[in-house]
Parts: sequence; structure tokens; C-alpha cells
Amino acid sequence: MFVRMDFDRLLAIDVHSIAFMSAGMNQSGDRGSFVSISEVAEIYGVHPTTVRRWIMEGRIEAQRVGSRLIRLDLESVYRKLGRPTPSDA
Repeated sequence: MFVRMDFDRLLAIDVHSIAFMSAGMNQSGDRGSFVSISEVAEIYGVHPTTVRRWIMEGRIEAQRVGSRLIRLDLESVYRKLGRPTPSDA
């Protein structure tokens, strides 16, 4: 039995997601702020390895764009971890 996969449709979905992220928008079309692991680490005053650990533990969510690039929705990070106070960073 032969099963046909619709790779063109899958690719279109991935390209659509990447277009949102590169435009600084989240999936719902709202204007979002996507930042790097280093930027989140700087905001919270921690090492980038700590942010990577938070991602691995599921404390925060990240999106992989391409094979190496990882971006985080800053509003989502704030919802999960809370906004840092000036004395925290």
C-alpha cells in the first residue's frame, strides 16, 4: 500500500511559521517580540546555559527556526517566569 505524503503542504506550513517569526509576529498574527537565548539570559541576569536548561525542563517554550536558530516569544517567557524587576537583572 502506498501512502502519499503532502510535503508541499507541510513545507508551506513551516515557511508560514518562519515568516511570522521573521516578521516579529506570533502564530495568532499578533505583533510579538521574539528574542534569542542570549537576550533572555541578559534580561534575567543568568547564563545562556541556564536558559537552555529551562527550555529542556519545559519551564519555557522555544521555537527552532532552521537547523541552528532558536527564538523565544518574550511575552510567553514573561507569562511563565514573570517579569524581572530592575533589582533582578
